[in-house]
Amino acid sequence: MTSIDYLIKKLKELHANCEFLDIKYEYKKYLNTHIIDVRPKEFFETDTFYVASQLSLEDEFEELFPTEEIIFISDNELIEIEKPILILKAIDIREFEVAFNTPFLDEIFFEDMNTTQIVGAKCYSFESLDFIDIEEIENEIEIKIPPPKPWWSKKNKKSSKHKLELFFV
Repeated sequence: MTSIDYLIKKLKELHANCEFLDIKYEYKKYLNTHIIDVRPKEFFETDTFYVASQLSLEDEFEELFPTEEIIFISDNELIEIEKPILILKAIDIREFEVAFNTPFLDEIFFEDMNTTQIVGAKCYSFESLDFIDIEEIENEIEIKIPPPKPWWSKKNKKSSKHKLELFFV
């Protein structure tokens, strides 16, 4: 196996494990150097799995091909890849679809309430839910929940003022 074949195989394996990377590979024969451009730079520098994989690949390559050089770059202005042998593109997250299942009404509102029967979107009977007004209009239900009672009443205000005065005494 040649060094080029070896690197192509290993870079494809690396890309399979790090699909978020763009990888370009070129061999410069006159320098006897393999140049691998990895982007984005943030992952090239900080992703621990990628960095460990890169170091392992460099060590293996130097053992197998001691007369050749391997260089990993990212956004380098001095060295650039002109004629890539291999281009591996990052996955485009816009290609993915996220399936979202809208939960039934009973899954959202009535999970912790004490109910006798809830079927689909129809409510047949409730126990101890006097504070909720339920209307059924053409197989749709509307639940009216009154606004919460204010917790800050005049009684609470006087009580807290008294406690505050005691605090400073």
